[in-house]
Amino acid sequence: MALHQTTRFGLARQNVRGTAAAGITPPYIRGRVQQHGLNLRYEMIDTSGEHTGVHSRSTALQSTPIRAGSIIDVSFRHRLYPSMVGLELLGLGFTVSTSTVVILTISATGGTFTVSVISGTTQTTAATAFNATAATLQTNLAALSNVSSAIVTGSAGGPYTITILTTATNSIGLTASTLTANAAGLTGGSSTAVFSGFYYTHVFTLPSADSEGWLTAYDFIGETGGFDRIVRDVRLSQLTFTADNTGIVVAGTGLGLVLANAAGTETFTAEIDAVLSQANGAFTLSATDFTPATIGTPRSHTISFDNPLAEDEQELHTMNRATLSPTGKTITGTIAGLDFSENAWKEWYWGSASGTAVTIPYPASTGFTWNFASAGNISTAAAVPYRMTFSIPVAQWDMQPFDLTAGGNVLYDCAYRVTDALSAAPITVTLVNAIPSYAGT
Repeated sequence: MALHQTTRFGLARQNVRGTAAAGITPPYIRGRVQQHGLNLRYEMIDTSGEHTGVHSRSTALQSTPIRAGSIIDVSFRHRLYPSMVGLELLGLGFTVSTSTVVILTISATGGTFTVSVISGTTQTTAATAFNATAATLQTNLAALSNVSSAIVTGSAGGPYTITILTTATNSIGLTASTLTANAAGLTGGSSTAVFSGFYYTHVFTLPSADSEGWLTAYDFIGETGGFDRIVRDVRLSQLTFTADNTGIVVAGTGLGLVLANAAGTETFTAEIDAVLSQANGAFTLSATDFTPATIGTPRSHTISFDNPLAEDEQELHTMNRATLSPTGKTITGTIAGLDFSENAWKEWYWGSASGTAVTIPYPASTGFTWNFASAGNISTAAAVPYRMTFSIPVAQWDMQPFDLTAGGNVLYDCAYRVTDALSAAPITVTLVNAIPSYAGT
């Protein structure tokens, strides 16, 4: 007889502390995790600072209550897939804006069509000619009161590629039931107006170093009738991405306040089986006279978001429960295995290949992006891969030791620290996938 154990780990956005995520769209996203863990940490703290033994406490202190409570350590590790990582960013305190991208195909030789957007209210465009230009359709969509912005590209008469951002709170994307086309006014051909290839662009930003976000974590161990637990009021304290030629690994740790039985009614969306890897032309660098063309392609990259939580606050361990306040984020990383020519080295070190005045400061303060993408596309209608892009606008670089190769190239590593991740030059993480919304509840 063989024994088998199955595990399941999922996350969901929780907008309000104290209320577990439930009934949301999407529901819990079940991750393709390699490792995950929940560790209940129960602590007793004597408020007086005295020993807790009966014989070591004075008569006056024996009536002083001992603070007692528990927190839950949450951890996970997985390859980079395109869905659950959005929730992990929200658990660090990122905010998100979601745009819907879709293709509209018109098949007619005359007449008009309309487009309706259902978001808060139902709004319908003015009648649009079957052979309208992209600019005309864009104007008609942008005129709707529940549309924040609309971008339309394509030839007159389509197919049109439409990108819509609604005015909905928490940026809820549109689906086939909330973005519709009415073809009743079209004539000729098949007289149809059809939307296809829905996908979504989520732009995550950090509004401040102390921004906060809540998650609910779900854990299942067993087979039928297994051990189901949820951890409420979870905040992530660290999220690290490590990329090399073997793939990208995501590792996260955090703290939760409440461990409870699962309700048994939780629903799940499975993580899309579309692992992301470094894309062609993935790395770009913005610095004076210094580009990827001169430094080559990095062989590996790490970026770490550290979000220290006030877990040593005594109030955290009481039944009153503290709120896991962040103490300020730091964002650091490394780039390894860069190489460039001897002339590029001279330009970096002296300012030019001939050794004239320095034009690039050391260490350089630069911006860069890093792109990850899937091998396959989101859908056959939209030939677009799942994608994740980090955009770091201002980073301070620290050059590591250099080695000169026999071929005249210089190899080196870099470490960097983000110097402005806030409103002046925010870090953005763009995630392209098939999840309509990370709105939560």
